[in-house]
Amino acid sequence: MSIDMHPQPTAVTIDPALLANRLISLDELCVYTSTPKNTMYKILARGEGPTRRKIGREYRFRVSKVDAHQLAVTA
Repeated sequence: MSIDMHPQPTAVTIDPALLANRLISLDELCVYTSTPKNTMYKILARGEGPTRRKIGREYRFRVSKVDAHQLAVTA
């Protein structure tokens, strides 16, 4: 009897509604939008970009708002 030391990963499905309501950090926002962090700081300093919420000392962004902002900018 042998034990499989390298099991295959199982597929996980995530409810899109849960992802849309998730708050992400500035670093996660940059990865999500493929935007360099320095550029994102400039966008936010101009008052542009997705709406944000300050939690403690950091800004958080709701994924649904980021998606809506990207659609508005590209339209």
